[in-house]
Amino acid sequence: MTSLAVVTGAANGIASVVARDLAGDHRLALVDTDADGLERVAGACGGEPETFVLDVTDESAVEAMLDRLGGTPRLLVHCAAIIRLGTPLLDVDLQDWESVLRVNVTGTFVVARSVARRMAVAGGGAIVTIASVNAFSPTTDSGSYSASKAAVMSLTEQMALEWAQHGVRVNAVAPGIIDAGMGAPLNVSPEARRRRDAMVPLGKQGSPHDIAAAVRFLASDAAAYVSGHTLVVDGALTKSTMLGAAGRGREVER
Repeated sequence: MTSLAVVTGAANGIASVVARDLAGDHRLALVDTDADGLERVAGACGGEPETFVLDVTDESAVEAMLDRLGGTPRLLVHCAAIIRLGTPLLDVDLQDWESVLRVNVTGTFVVARSVARRMAVAGGGAIVTIASVNAFSPTTDSGSYSASKAAVMSLTEQMALEWAQHGVRVNAVAPGIIDAGMGAPLNVSPEARRRRDAMVPLGKQGSPHDIAAAVRFLASDAAAYVSGHTLVVDGALTKSTMLGAAGRGREVER
């Protein structure tokens, strides 16, 4: 029987590609607040995925959705997140600060815990959260987004520790500069795209398919002994601090 997978934030961006990538091997339940986007993605997935319009921070709504599925998910890919750009920390609105933390951190916990409780009864499963390289390298004027993704990474590690006894593996993927979702609007011109490509040692931005491939690996039996890990998918971006300092030459060494 085809296993059941839940994908949150599935109406747009990276999560929509993750959903399409998983569609051939899983019965899908797609979750988002964007009803129209969900229907578009469901149509692209084929196999008639179930769609649920709900707030991932609403525990009763999440529980009701899981009760309606008629089976226990073997996989959860939690992608749902928001960002508020453009305001430095000295001026950030507290409501914006808290809304990002609530969706990105509390939403991750609410959905993952509800799914993990069912997985524990059914004998296990895999959970993949979406962190960010901003967890390691914060960006300016992004409010609480970087802090939220650092919290997601830490929460992923804690969930992995506590739920291992129930056969539940929990890992994270940390995307770098990805030409999709939240990152796509930053490619506002060819010059902006060239600048962003040049930031990456591999010379180009990632695609949502790169993230989907990482998710597929962590969800698969090939990663059966991997839990509590954050897989960074960034083209070596986070390792590039000293990139311009290489090649000192023999004269400098002497």
